[in-house]
Amino acid sequence: MTRTSSAQWDRLLRHPWFLRPVSLYLQGVLTLVERSRMVVGFGLRLMNVPTREEIAALDRKLDSVQEQLDELTAHLVRSEPAAKVTRPAAARKPTARRTTTTRRRTARAASPKSAPEAAPEAAASDAVETS
Repeated sequence: MTRTSSAQWDRLLRHPWFLRPVSLYLQGVLTLVERSRMVVGFGLRLMNVPTREEIAALDRKLDSVQEQLDELTAHLVRSEPAAKVTRPAAARKPTARRTTTTRRRTARAASPKSAPEAAPEAAASDAVETS
């Protein structure tokens, strides 16, 4: 019985009127999958989402930059003795100095008149000086 059913299935699966619809169906499914990938890829490009290849390329570049940074760090450590390490400028204590901008602000703040009120008087003082 198994031999006959197996032989019958074999003949059925190889028969052209069965293979044709199955192959058309599979071709349609594969075409649909390909088109859906194209649409998803188009949508991802519109959203500026990187592809796997772009991410892999960035990963390779990052590894290269990391290796260069490690080499430069090793070179600096070898060339600079540990005893002569100086503190960066931001770590130094600030010196107490009075700047000129502080004086200017103080002089302006001491003046009780605002700019529109001072303008007519300035014009009058210029007229007195010229006569």
